[in-house]
Amino acid sequence: MEEERALIEHDDGVGRGLPSVSSLFPYGPGSTDPKEWPLRSFYRRELPSSCVKFSSKEGIQLFQESLSQGTAAAYFPLAEQFRTQDEPAFCGLSTLTMVLNSLAIDPGRIWKGGWRWFSEEMLDCCESLEKIRKQGISFEKLACLASC
Repeated sequence: MEEERALIEHDDGVGRGLPSVSSLFPYGPGSTDPKEWPLRSFYRRELPSSCVKFSSKEGIQLFQESLSQGTAAAYFPLAEQFRTQDEPAFCGLSTLTMVLNSLAIDPGRIWKGGWRWFSEEMLDCCESLEKIRKQGISFEKLACLASC
């Protein structure tokens, strides 16, 4: 059993055979006990061949071309608001948080201290955070959150 727990499964990143988020992280994030690690885990999965790695020579060249053509203006406000998702299933919430903050939309309520700022835990008007944490979120619910 311990040998199985040490196995790291590689995936092509296309979504074939991926387990649910809750089955990947049944013991919570950051467990240091290998006996509590999920049977499957992922680290730096390879991009599909149709994608270009941003930091690759080709990716840098494409970005430079976009800058010189004036089509990369949206990159900078997004980069200023970059954040890593707080939970494995919060990719949609983190993306929406970045976009709302980069568009300088006032959430109309305080985040922390005196700051009015969007964060993942504020995006719960259409779906509970607990449900999103367990199941992720659909595009329809994400669109609903964007309009609250």
